[in-house]
Amino acid sequence: MPVKTISPTKRIRTLKPRRQTKPRVPKRSNGAQPLSAKAYVRAVKKALAEGAYLRARAVSAEGASKFPQDAQLARYALVLAPPRVIRTEYAPDTTIAQDKNWIKQNGDRYRGKWIALRNGELLGATDTLQELIDALGKNRDILYTKIF
Repeated sequence: MPVKTISPTKRIRTLKPRRQTKPRVPKRSNGAQPLSAKAYVRAVKKALAEGAYLRARAVSAEGASKFPQDAQLARYALVLAPPRVIRTEYAPDTTIAQDKNWIKQNGDRYRGKWIALRNGELLGATDTLQELIDALGKNRDILYTKIF
């Protein structure tokens, strides 16, 4: 008796899609009592388990606004909140350009050496980084780099 084979495309068409369930905001039990903080936490956990992240965000925000003293709801609301972009304008650092220009002009003379620069001025050149740090110390204003 021959074995009947099913083509992959037909196999895919015959698969039944998984039922999509939308997690809901917990409802009041009898309409008179407000929901508890624990009910909101359960709803958030259920939404996260089902992969409904935006719904979990909405439920956690609503629960945190109703129960600001609840630490667990506050944590969910903070973690699931939409991302914020915080932009800070810094003044351009001209010392970087000065150091870069110094390396372009004088770097060939110091190939294979570690150098220390500050504001485009050479502070020292040695064979190892540790020797430079021992001589000049660790300082955020000093650029330590190896010239290749």
